[in-house]
Amino acid sequence: PLLPLILDAPSRDVLIVEVEPPRVADLPATARSIADRVDQLLFRASLAREVAAVERLRAELGPVARVASRAARKLHAVRLHSLAAPEPMSTLGTDSKFNTQRRLIDELHRQGAAVADQWLAKGLA
Repeated sequence: PLLPLILDAPSRDVLIVEVEPPRVADLPATARSIADRVDQLLFRASLAREVAAVERLRAELGPVARVASRAARKLHAVRLHSLAAPEPMSTLGTDSKFNTQRRLIDELHRQGAAVADQWLAKGLA
């Protein structure tokens, strides 16, 4: 859930890293790949609903948030950012989600850090 993350974050900036591609080049053809894609789409839809709910709450709070509760002030001040995963990460298979080998984790960290550095260089785009 997004709301607890926002309320407990020490920063007013919350970065959502999208590790699943919004679009795929090839249509899934096997039962497994279709199920995986359905899972991806359901997760994206759920996240989109949560982001929309946060935005609605922020809009409804408006100027009242300054004198309201800590949670209301936090919601009013939050800045949500979204960052797409690098291309190599997007091409990993579903099985990679269960791969805990240090080499893969280090590579994913390296790729993510490089993308984050580019994003930060643009000034919290």
